[in-house]
Amino acid sequence: MPSIKETIIINANVKKVLETFHNFKNYPSWSKFMTSIEITEPGKTEETLSVGDSLKVVIFLSRKNKETVFTPTVTENSEKRFAWNGVLLSSWIFGGEHSFEFESIDENTTKLIQSEVFSGSMASPIFWMIGEDSTAGFKLFNEALKAECEK
Repeated sequence: MPSIKETIIINANVKKVLETFHNFKNYPSWSKFMTSIEITEPGKTEETLSVGDSLKVVIFLSRKNKETVFTPTVTENSEKRFAWNGVLLSSWIFGGEHSFEFESIDENTTKLIQSEVFSGSMASPIFWMIGEDSTAGFKLFNEALKAECEK
């Protein structure tokens, strides 16, 4: 199965990184790749998102100069990991498990691992079309989150 994994070290404590990451409303001010995450569950907030809740995520693929909107389902929202699963038509056609892992290295340093594993019968052809742009986007997002946290 095709996958992407990008890691970055952020010179900020894990609490600050999590607070910055979970402040979805602020994304347009610093993220050029993942430009919007909207909670679509009535009454839910970043702090109360739970497994099964849905999101509306907007990403901008700069190499293709194209905005993509999808509606994944949250699969984890813990102090160490935030993840969602998105599908195109059905999971046997195309799916992606996207995750952000937050690892405290010490009291002032956090390791962020952003990854996605693609699945389904169309995973390889779709990855061939979007893989390079998505990898660049993951790097861009990680670097922007780092810059925002290190201000």
